Amino acid sequence: MATDPTEDRPRIDSFIAADWAEAINGKLYLMGGGFDTLWAPTFPFAPRFAFGAVLRVPWNDTNRKLPIEGVVETNDGEELGWRMGGELEAGRPPGKRGGDVTVVIAGPVQFQVEEPTSFVLRLRFAGQERSIALAVSAPPFQIVPGGQPPADRLP
Repeated sequence: MATDPTEDRPRIDSFIAADWAEAINGKLYLMGGGFDTLWAPTFPFAPRFAFGAVLRVPWNDTNRKLPIEGVVETNDGEELGWRMGGELEAGRPPGKRGGDVTVVIAGPVQFQVEEPTSFVLRLRFAGQERSIALAVSAPPFQIVPGGQPPADRLP
């Protein structure tokens, strides 16, 4: 049986866009995850959402710095104003004698678009990349100011 060569390298196990995401004590907490469209009531619009990811670091890659980068780009590769980057170092937990180390990360994403836009949220970690195709669009429904239904629709 052939083995997957990515199993011996640091990798992105999961990557998701959500309304809110937070990494606490090795767990990823999400609300409103898995969408592909953000509805903009008016333009210009500043989308605000979060990303969450679960990363795996093989034992032999722990205790060393690994590059990590996130970016929001149009489908043509133009950056839209959000970028994060740096290095991540997964330590060896006390008493653990081998195996992968799991690292969870989360963070906010915000930028501005002038019109309906398709874009890609990318995460690069230690030479691997994952991306999520997203869009900012005008809603296919009427937004009512103040949360009240139009007068002709009142009971």
